[in-house]
Amino acid sequence: MGKGRFTINPFENLALTPSNMEDLEQIATTLVDDNLAKYEHFLSVKLGHVDSTRWKLVKSKGHTRVYSERQERARRGSLPSHKRDATSQLPALLCLGTSVGDLDDVMFGVVSPTLEIMRVKASYVNDLSGAAVLSTIVKPTLEDPFRSVVVKWMELDIPLQSTGLVKNRDYVYVEATGFTHLSNGERVGYHILHSVQFPQTHDLPDRIRANMSICAFFRQAQRNAVDIYVTGVMDPAGGDNIRRLAIPNMANAFLSTLKYAHCGQMKKLAWVLENRYKESTQNGAPIPERICVSCAKAVGSRRLGDFRKSNSTCKLCFGFVCNACKFQKKLSFVTPDLLLAQRKVSFCRSLRLLLRYSHPHEPNPPPSACEASAVFRSLQIARDRDEDREKRAVFWCLERARDGFDPMGIAMASCAYASVSSSLPCLGSFADLPLRGTSSSFSSPHTKMLRRFALRSVQTTVRNARAFNAAAAAEQYKNPRGAKFSMTKIVATIGPVSESMDMTQRLTDEGLRIMRINFSHAEYDEAAKRISNLRACRGVHFSDKQNFNLRAVLHDTKGPEIRTGKMLNGKKITLEKGKEVVLTTDRAFEEKGTADKFYVTYDELAETVKVGDTVLLSDGLIRLTCTAVGDGEVTCMICNTEEIGNRKGVNLPGLIVELPALSDKDRRDLDFGVQHDIDFIAASFIRKASDVHEIRDFVAQCIKKHWAHEPSYIAPKIISKVENLEGIQNFDEILEASDGIMCARGDLGVEVPLQKVLTYQKHMVEKCNAVGKPVIVATQMLESMQNNPRPTRAEVSDVGNAVLDGADCVMLSGESAQGKYPIESVSTMMTVIKEADSLLLEPATRAKFHFAPPTSDVESIVSSAVKTADEMKAQLLIVLTDTGYTARKVAKYKPTVPVMCFTQSKKVGRQLQIHRGLYPVVPVVEDRRPTTAEAIVHAKNLGWIVSGDRVVVLSGDKLSDDLGKQIVLRVADVA
Repeated sequence: MGKGRFTINPFENLALTPSNMEDLEQIATTLVDDNLAKYEHFLSVKLGHVDSTRWKLVKSKGHTRVYSERQERARRGSLPSHKRDATSQLPALLCLGTSVGDLDDVMFGVVSPTLEIMRVKASYVNDLSGAAVLSTIVKPTLEDPFRSVVVKWMELDIPLQSTGLVKNRDYVYVEATGFTHLSNGERVGYHILHSVQFPQTHDLPDRIRANMSICAFFRQAQRNAVDIYVTGVMDPAGGDNIRRLAIPNMANAFLSTLKYAHCGQMKKLAWVLENRYKESTQNGAPIPERICVSCAKAVGSRRLGDFRKSNSTCKLCFGFVCNACKFQKKLSFVTPDLLLAQRKVSFCRSLRLLLRYSHPHEPNPPPSACEASAVFRSLQIARDRDEDREKRAVFWCLERARDGFDPMGIAMASCAYASVSSSLPCLGSFADLPLRGTSSSFSSPHTKMLRRFALRSVQTTVRNARAFNAAAAAEQYKNPRGAKFSMTKIVATIGPVSESMDMTQRLTDEGLRIMRINFSHAEYDEAAKRISNLRACRGVHFSDKQNFNLRAVLHDTKGPEIRTGKMLNGKKITLEKGKEVVLTTDRAFEEKGTADKFYVTYDELAETVKVGDTVLLSDGLIRLTCTAVGDGEVTCMICNTEEIGNRKGVNLPGLIVELPALSDKDRRDLDFGVQHDIDFIAASFIRKASDVHEIRDFVAQCIKKHWAHEPSYIAPKIISKVENLEGIQNFDEILEASDGIMCARGDLGVEVPLQKVLTYQKHMVEKCNAVGKPVIVATQMLESMQNNPRPTRAEVSDVGNAVLDGADCVMLSGESAQGKYPIESVSTMMTVIKEADSLLLEPATRAKFHFAPPTSDVESIVSSAVKTADEMKAQLLIVLTDTGYTARKVAKYKPTVPVMCFTQSKKVGRQLQIHRGLYPVVPVVEDRRPTTAEAIVHAKNLGWIVSGDRVVVLSGDKLSDDLGKQIVLRVADVA
């Protein structure tokens, strides 16, 4: 099979009108109706008998045969359902046979509405060489998971194609799948492939466009056996020699229908494994006993020299499987770039026996797959299951396992049981379920073996699940809130696609801790709505008394910047390589820019730029080199050809630019932000410490204006964005003047060489860690998820490495503000963060963090508390704080356990969100902060600790640097 031919759509996207879609649906319906009548005639009148005078056997496999219509018949015209002209001499093909399996499994293997599913299907069925989805007309739904109508392109390899003597054939066709009924009410599945043409689907190089019209029906003939009936015409578009070469390939394509049931089962199995993996990443994998779940023999550890022994675990039940009982299946997975990955996966003998003894001619064969596929098949297509749906799936599996003794159902149900049994007390003990079906029809030796092995597997799985829950309770300090908590925090930009109340709630549920509002684009009414929605979200600990959350708001300023003016008539101009262009500060050219001369907003341009300096336009897309400097203008040589529009950005890399820290727009925006009680200010394009002081002074004025009635009002923290070389050069003074740092790599990558961005990022994070100030790593962290549901491997590594470097927060920009997958972006980032957080618990990883000796009594006792919590294996570190100072000092020393910070101020709580590992809580206690005992009880009520756990408690706040003695350190065991 050709590699890489599933990755590129060879045509433009089809723009089908509603009329076009109706026509295509009608074509599919007509073909189904016409051929269904033929199929019923074949079943009822001909009783499944093939007329040998009309049909010639071409190829067979087992009990399945493919016939070709004889030439004499073809000349007279053949199938009434395929209208062909009188000159056509194309023989029709007919395929009859039986497939082992269940009808739903077969149809699940057939339906492939997306390119990703087509890629997986082709790996199992081997029915095509290349493919693309051109347009989707009807998508599968939860209610009708098998119905689809899709326009596709596919390519079939022709023998001798590699010699260059012949060319491959490709097809543009409409594919329809679904269920219909015979006149007696019996359910049958159908699969239609019918060639169509559109203006956009032009002929492709080195391929010849062929045509086909094929209809397949699938019917459950008996238990574990599906009848196959396929008929149709394939025109390979060539002479008789080509047709002779093509017919065996067509016959093979017809025989590939035998693999649909296997394909459906493997797709379901892959889905179950995917969800088991998600559960294990959230809750941890169980720790099984070293006993084979199939034969109950002890499984020893591998020793030196045991190279041929292979002891592994079943990937469904997580139990150990010895080499004799191990059963492997090769499963296919598709990577984000649509390349195929295949690997062998091990299972216990329950699945092995199931597949071995599932044969249609055996008396009383066991079912070929769990009939819970009726639930699983729709979940496979929908992908976004909810808890109730999962419970129904478990109930279905349990019922099937009990009534019909379905081993695969038992395996799936027992695996799912552990994750939902706590919320389904009515299930009782799964191992104690009475298994019916003990009549003579279930008394075969095979059935007894299945019963014994499956029951033993279920009992072991439940025992392992209980052991795992106990072990997990002892390790809860690593991640006490599961999916709701990570040590490293997520900052997500809220934009048009995510500003609704529902989306904001879902984002906070997925792990958003700080909401960023980009005032380069946001209007005031939009910003007010986003702030209001965030503060109306239900927090993790929502109650009637505690009806608020502590998610924070980050106000990102537009910042001072240099831009071009407007071009003449507002149209784009082309700057051509090798020509010269003049950049002027003369306002007469502000709206009259041409390819020879245009306006730049920086009045000191001629005084700043010297001959030989570089000027970048339009986010670095256009590079200019200064050749001459005049009065109020600069002449430059154009280094590359590119178009430029109105008011594009101008960068002067490596040059000191005298711009104010705040533009007029920034002042208006900050006044609005302070009025709406923002928590942080991300100050753009900070170049020196005086810029931070200027912003802090202006914010103080805004506070006096809007919050004079609250003398204890807490000012927003200033997070300086370092985005240029001047800021890098003055980083130490900027860090000292700021409350935190944002490493904004986008604009920084324009100002400095790209390879230097990595170096500067590492240095900024390291210096922030050394002084205990929060640092956010931002820009294009999961950029591909603006359009794709999964990130690239490089992006995953980027997020993970930022966490391992010691970043307090990682940030999403366009991914959550305007991308197609905002929820998935936050969820994916949370998954990666949690994985990297677990690595930071390893001593070797933590050893790279170097802390200077404490500079005060406060830092001395705080560092001791962090060390004590780690060495004594405490489950939680509790900090009682009024101003947040003590909690921030705790965060400096990178605690390995979560830090629950009790404070009376919501603003303090929100501002603690930016620090790694801190979990702020505002308890419902009047006029005072809680006592140590009350804090422990509160943490226990929230589910963070249980009786017997150990906690470390810090109580106190900074009064002055020499009063650290007022901080009290306690160690307590929870009663």
